Amino acid sequence: MGATFDRKGLAPEFALALGANLANSGSVFLATLLLIRALPQSDFGWIGIGLAYAFVLAKVLDAGVTFTALRFGARHLESGEGSAYLGAMYAVISLLALVALISLPLLSLPIFSGLDSIQKGSGFWPATIGTAWAIALQAALRSDFQARRRYGLLFASSLLTALCRLGVALGFWLALLPPDRLTAYLSLYLLPVGLATLLCLPLVGRGLFAFWSRRGTWRALLRGLFSYAPWVWLSGTLFVLTLRGPVFALERLGQSSEVAMLTAALSFVSLVALANDAARAVLLPRSVQFRTPGEFRSYIDRMDHLVPRIFLAALPLLLFAAVVIQPLLPPGYLPNTLYTFIILAAAVLATALLGTVTNLIHALGQPFSEAMLNLARALLVISGCWLLARYLGAGITLLCLYAGVVVVIFEMVFSAYVRYKIGTLSNQPVPPS
Repeated sequence: MGATFDRKGLAPEFALALGANLANSGSVFLATLLLIRALPQSDFGWIGIGLAYAFVLAKVLDAGVTFTALRFGARHLESGEGSAYLGAMYAVISLLALVALISLPLLSLPIFSGLDSIQKGSGFWPATIGTAWAIALQAALRSDFQARRRYGLLFASSLLTALCRLGVALGFWLALLPPDRLTAYLSLYLLPVGLATLLCLPLVGRGLFAFWSRRGTWRALLRGLFSYAPWVWLSGTLFVLTLRGPVFALERLGQSSEVAMLTAALSFVSLVALANDAARAVLLPRSVQFRTPGEFRSYIDRMDHLVPRIFLAALPLLLFAAVVIQPLLPPGYLPNTLYTFIILAAAVLATALLGTVTNLIHALGQPFSEAMLNLARALLVISGCWLLARYLGAGITLLCLYAGVVVVIFEMVFSAYVRYKIGTLSNQPVPPS
């Protein structure tokens, strides 16, 4: 690569990635609106608790391999080794999901009795593991598409997932399906992702075949994958855990109605980061290949020009979105869901935009620092939310305000650290890792 950020093909790839994100996040948004009208608030709270556990468990199943496989896959795709890394990614996620299912009887041990602050029922944990596997698989497919730059297939699979998700949710809303919370829970991720995966079987099979055909080099391949993955895994798991800190604090106190409101707000927030997620989907495969200081600085200069403008333009849109959402919500969700949405949306937007720079830590090959930052952030958010809810009786608005402020401050500090590290680079290329 040259000394500047390569923008060739960026516009069409961005458009396809944005369309894929719109299909995925938009369908979650609409399905949430339909489900909160079709189900009792306590049942949607039950689903919200499940999703909080599922998103954290999905990061555990991921084990950091989706980002690492994208990183190595994009670099070594032409040699065939990149495809083997992508195949190993699918194998690791599915194997860990199987281990989680086999381990379910351990939940009957007395040490886990506190997990039933809100009664979950017999189907909760198998459904949660299945949902977590679907979320991790969706992330793996996305990494595969990004590494291969198959953005058309990314869009097609996301559209199929969205149509399946909305079809089932519409069935609940029109009373064509009985108001069963377990079916509704499975319809959000497990069923639609499973269906969309059928479209991608040739691509998945290609990766698995490449992995299998390199049986003699499995030790070296997996050592390379997991030499980087643990820090990515730890960092990603902690960040997801941080964002759901208020959910776990409220669940510990048995407040299922407030969990339902917070879950609805989190579903709406996913729309906020649509353009940013699409940009990252296109930028990450390029940025992990940066080697020279000139490439890093060219990229940062471009982001410094764009990010403040995007943030200032998006703030009025957040208020407009809240106005649009208000008449669509049942009375039991107002006004706390709106307040929570505005707070979390602003925090997630700021964090995501700062992430266009902080993600360069992976191009530098230093994921340890990000993991340590996310560890400190997670501990501060989770402990703070628990103390505020337990001893001060704080509701979801105050909890989310606290969590949002902490998350953004930590991301700003980390952005400054990454800029400092890039500023200390010599004129020698960054060695591949």
